[in-house]
Amino acid sequence: MLAQDTSRIEQLTEIQNHFADCAEWLLSFSETSDFAVEAREIEIAWQNAKLVLSCPTMRGWQHWTIAAWEKVGEKLIFQTARKLTSASIILEFTPRIPVENLREDVQKARLLKARELAELARITFSNWAKIERVSLNQSNQRGKVGTIARILLALPNAKTVAVCSSIIEKTDAGNLLSNSILWLTKLEERRKISELWLVGEGKSADDLQKLHALLRDGWREKTKIYQRQTNSQRTDVQAEKEETEFLEFIEPLRLTDLWTEKSKKLLHPKKAELSETAKTILQLAPEAIDVLRSKHGETLRFHGLPFVRISEILGGEQVWFGTDARRKRNLNDASMEDFSDLLENLREHRQSDTNDKLNAFYKAASESWLESILRRDVSRLDPNLVLAPLYSQFRLSNKKGALDLLALRTDGRLVVIELKTTADREHVFQAVTYWQQIEVHRRCGNFQNLKLFGDLPILDAPPLVYLVAPLMSFHRDFEVLANAITPEIEIWRFDLNEDWRGGIRVARRRTNFRGQNDNLFL
Repeated sequence: MLAQDTSRIEQLTEIQNHFADCAEWLLSFSETSDFAVEAREIEIAWQNAKLVLSCPTMRGWQHWTIAAWEKVGEKLIFQTARKLTSASIILEFTPRIPVENLREDVQKARLLKARELAELARITFSNWAKIERVSLNQSNQRGKVGTIARILLALPNAKTVAVCSSIIEKTDAGNLLSNSILWLTKLEERRKISELWLVGEGKSADDLQKLHALLRDGWREKTKIYQRQTNSQRTDVQAEKEETEFLEFIEPLRLTDLWTEKSKKLLHPKKAELSETAKTILQLAPEAIDVLRSKHGETLRFHGLPFVRISEILGGEQVWFGTDARRKRNLNDASMEDFSDLLENLREHRQSDTNDKLNAFYKAASESWLESILRRDVSRLDPNLVLAPLYSQFRLSNKKGALDLLALRTDGRLVVIELKTTADREHVFQAVTYWQQIEVHRRCGNFQNLKLFGDLPILDAPPLVYLVAPLMSFHRDFEVLANAITPEIEIWRFDLNEDWRGGIRVARRRTNFRGQNDNLFL
């Protein structure tokens, strides 16, 4: 039961740990039939000094205030509190799929795919090659199974080839390449690796080919890109076609080859007039709220955290509010008090000087918070940057993902700015991918033709890359990855003060990651 002498955090953690032991639970209570719920859909939180459990049911998303709970065998049983004299409801959660069993099954399936790939690579290289080792990478997330196959092939001439490939669909090429470079770097501390093979499929292989062209010469020469292909052949016995797989070598691109690619259509993000609703809400906290305009509406953010969505539907407006996309509510007279409570909570907890640094409002969307500060005054990062126009969440295509900030320096140089607030291995390759897309548009004259920066001239020079994160928040292998990039791309690293929420200050900036040309502002 809920012990009175147990702290809130201990109670919360204990329940969360119980739910984390199983991937899926069966929820039973008197008002509905049994309902399967994934562990990630179950939310436990303290709200107004009450322990609240929330999860989806057959009647939609529901919330209960927990009066007491206990674990009976494998079941989790919760007694809910009701107002006045109404009878309470007993919730029972029965585990369906233990996480450990699910993890083992996933790992076995992925290892099997990795071994199939290893055999394919062995045959592609030489029948005399020997598979020395097959493994999966270690996931950054606790309890998650790796998604990248790591294979070592021993050749008859005593050379060794390292092979890497994702074994799940929709793989990000930058993630695969950065993971492979770091693995190979550690391997070569103990032994010599003659080549690194990166294996992709379809769009992933094309993206790897482009990223390969952005590597430094040493890495380009050592790395080869292959693509999984399938062909059909006729069998003699059944006179039927059967499919066989093989690895096809992809000819490497030079950096100059990337500029022959046809640029995708680039749309000017028009600055439309704000809706009256957006103007009204903006005035409630103008120092904290900003507005992102999209094709069919507006998103209002409180220090970068989206909390209001205004959509234009059939000539009218629909307004929703809430910080959880799954629990947004219509804003109307009946819900105005709840909206005011939300705004008051944001004012109290989403501030740099809040007393509760563990509050979800404070911790959520930290990168967007950093972006919202720079969006108001990007000169805090570099005084040479033009204050306006400045483009945040700039989309270069219809695909998922957007560049954090696109800016222009006073000398006319375009600047690609990518922000992180926690260590992220993909920081470098994510930025150089955007750099390549921006450079294609620049060479085609799209920015100038669209007057994206008004009448300001754009220098005939490649964009700069600014990688930004608080002190101690760059990935520990950042310099290894940055040094793998061609020197044709000028990368700057900006280390910010750790208490950046209260005001941004550049503590250090570097452009040569071998220890020269450092500019310290400590």
